[in-house]
Amino acid sequence: MEKSKYNQENTSIPTKKLSRLLGIGGMTVGIAGNVFFSASKKFLNGEKPNLKDLLVTQGNLLRFTKQLLEMRGAALKVGQLLSLESGDFLPSEMSEILANLRNNAHAMPATQLKQVLVSSWGYDYMKHFEFFQETPLAAASIGQVHKCMNKNGGVLAIKVQYPGVKESIDSDMDALGFILDKSGLIPPSIDFPELIKAGREQLHRETDYEQEARHLDMFFKLMAGDKCFEVPRINQEFTTDKTLAMEFKEGVTIDQIVSANYNVKNKAVLNLIDLFFRELFEFNLIQSDPNYANFLFNEKNGKIILLDFGATIPVSSDTLAKFKALFNETLGQNKKSVENAMYQLGILDKGLPSHILNELTDIYWDSTEPIRKNKMFDFGNSNILERMQELSSEIIIHRKKIKIPPFDILSIQRKIGGIFLLARRFEAKINLNKIFEKYI
Repeated sequence: MEKSKYNQENTSIPTKKLSRLLGIGGMTVGIAGNVFFSASKKFLNGEKPNLKDLLVTQGNLLRFTKQLLEMRGAALKVGQLLSLESGDFLPSEMSEILANLRNNAHAMPATQLKQVLVSSWGYDYMKHFEFFQETPLAAASIGQVHKCMNKNGGVLAIKVQYPGVKESIDSDMDALGFILDKSGLIPPSIDFPELIKAGREQLHRETDYEQEARHLDMFFKLMAGDKCFEVPRINQEFTTDKTLAMEFKEGVTIDQIVSANYNVKNKAVLNLIDLFFRELFEFNLIQSDPNYANFLFNEKNGKIILLDFGATIPVSSDTLAKFKALFNETLGQNKKSVENAMYQLGILDKGLPSHILNELTDIYWDSTEPIRKNKMFDFGNSNILERMQELSSEIIIHRKKIKIPPFDILSIQRKIGGIFLLARRFEAKINLNKIFEKYI
C-alpha cells in the first residue's frame, strides 16, 4: 500500500455492540462525574447548581465530541444531524463544538482497513492493484475514501465502510437518543424522537452500499453526455456490501471556488439549482446530502462532479404534487394558498403560536418576491437566515414540540438549504423564473 498526504488522526473503531455501548456509557459516566464534582463545589460555595449549566461545560462537550469522533457511524451522525438540522436551536457552546463534527472524523488504522478489505476481496487482494493508498483521501461518519490503481491502469476511488457501524445503527441511536433526550441539552420545542427516527432512516440508507451503487449507476446514465455535470462510472468488480468502487475524478470541493471569477460561480449555482429541479420533477430521485464534499469542480472543463449517492431518496407522486402546488401558488401570487401549501408539506406546524406562523409565512413570501416579479434573485443580499435566527429564540422557548416534516420532505428541504447557503456564499444572482418555466 502507498501513503497519501492525508494527516487525519487514526483511531480504532469499536465494532461490537457491547464495546460501542460501553463507549457511550463511559462517556456518560465521565460527564456525570464532572457534573457531580461541579455541583459539589457549587453547594460548598452556597450556590444552587443548575443541571443544564453543569452539563453544558467545555470539558463535557469536548468529551462528548471526542467519543463521537472515535466511534463514527450512528454516534457521529447524531452529532452531525443535531448540528445541521437544529444548530440554531441548541445552546451556543454545544452548537459550536458539534459544527466541527460535520467535516471531521478519525480514519481507522491500517490493521482495521486491511480486515475490511480482506473480508471483501480476499487475503490476496493486492494482486489486483498497482497501488492502493493506505491513508484515505477523506474520512466521514460512515466510511473513508481511498485512491488506487488496478492492474488495467484504471484509477479508482473506493469507499470503505467502517466495521461495525451498519450493525450498530439501532443500538447507537437508542443509547445516544436516551442520553441526549434526558440530559436537558435539547430544547423542548425540538421533536427529538422524530429527529432520531429521521437520522436512523438516513443511516440505514447510507450504509447500504449496494443500493448506493445502483443509484450511482442510475445517475451515471441519467447524466451521460451532460454539458454541466459528470458522474463517476461504477466499478462492479470491487463493489461489495462494505466497499464501493468508482472511477476516480479530479476536482476541488465546490466551496473552494469562492475566489473564482463571478461568472464561474454564478454558472455553478445556476446549474445546481437547475439540477435540483430536474431531480425533483424529471428524475423523481434526489441526492439529498448537500455537503460540499459531494460536489467537485473540475477547473479544466468547468463541470461539476456529483459524488456520494448514499442519501438518495425517491420522490413520491404525492410529494411531487405538493411541491408543484407550492411553486404554482407562489407564481400565482396567492399568499393564503401558499400558506396552505406549506401546511400540506409539513413546513408549517399548526401547533406553533399564530404570530410565529405568520412570521414564517412572511419570510417565505418576502424572499420569493423576485420570483413573483420576474427579477433576479440576489442570494448575497437575502436576509432569510438573519430573520430565521431572530425567530429561533422564540421557537426555542416554545414548550410544545414542533412536528418535523416527513423524511422525504425534510431531505428535500436539506438539499434546498445547502444550495441556498452555497449561492449566498458565492453572492449569486439568478433569474429563477427561467428555471420555473422549464419545470413547473
